[in-house]
Amino acid sequence: MSARRRRGVTLIELLVVIAIAAILLAVGVPSFSTFIDRNRVAGEVNEMLADLALTRSEALARRGRVILCRSADPVAAHAACDAANADWSSGWIVFVDNPNGATPFQRDPADPAEAVIRAYVRTSPQVAIRANAAVAGLSVTADGTVWLLNGDPISSLAPSQAEPLRFDFAGAENANCRSLCIATSGRARTSSSFGACT
Repeated sequence: MSARRRRGVTLIELLVVIAIAAILLAVGVPSFSTFIDRNRVAGEVNEMLADLALTRSEALARRGRVILCRSADPVAAHAACDAANADWSSGWIVFVDNPNGATPFQRDPADPAEAVIRAYVRTSPQVAIRANAAVAGLSVTADGTVWLLNGDPISSLAPSQAEPLRFDFAGAENANCRSLCIATSGRARTSSSFGACT
């Protein structure tokens, strides 16, 4: 009787496979992290772009003032606009501002006419969202004109610049950071360079 032949891998073959796997992981993981970071930043930028467009379209459709403002607790029933601040990482709300309400340019949770159209909480805590100036929000009138929440024109932030309001979205890697620029006309666009409207 012949002995059965055993099948398997040798120690050398196993070590070669482990070494190849380690090399592939060392090459693939950093580029995968960059890909994830880039997508996180792009997602946050796209959310703000979409909500700026929503604010404008709702103001035109409703023929009234609609506000996008920073809020410490956007999804709460009592969500309201916070004071002017450069840090927008907590999120924001879009709501209809009742012209006959108790407090203009501020949401009154008890007023059913001032319903929240959209509440946004940052989905990626790794992405910091900062404005280049302390602002509480933007107000869009029935004719589509965009103002700061205090009623001043956007140009009052930096009169010499065509796009004085900028939101910076900073991810884990500098190469993935993006800026969103809002022109004095209210038109928003992403900038090709971080921290500048070029």
